[in-house]
Amino acid sequence: MIMKGSSKLIKQVKSCVKAFYKCRQGEANKYHNIDHTISVVKVAKKIARQVKLKEQDRAILLIAAWFHDIGYLTNSKEAHHISARKAIAFLTFIDADSAIIEGVDKAILAAAVPQHPTTLVEQILCDADLYTYLGSKDFRKQTEKLRLETEELTGNKISKKTWHRNELEFMEGHYFFTTYAHSKRGKIKEENLKWLKQVTQEENIAA
Repeated sequence: MIMKGSSKLIKQVKSCVKAFYKCRQGEANKYHNIDHTISVVKVAKKIARQVKLKEQDRAILLIAAWFHDIGYLTNSKEAHHISARKAIAFLTFIDADSAIIEGVDKAILAAAVPQHPTTLVEQILCDADLYTYLGSKDFRKQTEKLRLETEELTGNKISKKTWHRNELEFMEGHYFFTTYAHSKRGKIKEENLKWLKQVTQEENIAA
């Protein structure tokens, strides 16, 4: 059951983040956009329900999920640090509990790649974020969107060969932290990894 205070707080955060994306989201944000954020929030809710997360932890998780990628609208290199600062600023402005502010800050920073979660809340956020990417049935399209976005936000050209090689290295070292994410998207992730290995091998031969 969601307490009234928590529900109101999450609604305030949701409105703030949606308004920010509406004002700042541009053509460059092909991957890190409001649609991705909404997807992450939905997955976070599912995992929170499955593990029976406590009220305050659930609030921290959902607030962090709403704010976690907002920094990509400003600076992709420091995205999660900017996201955390914006979350802290807003939560402080609306006089949120200090424990929630601290938890949100840590969760957002823990979700930055390479991920380094130390609590269940942080693990859930990390999994929710990559659940819709590495575990996506539409991975090929999603990874291309992310490549193009990275090019535009950084101003650096990235060949598909280089991108695929880097993503392969990343995916080989990644694992889901929660049983839910592993059981729901583990097999799909393995299929995506298999495809990425094949593409990388073909690109190496063609070089």
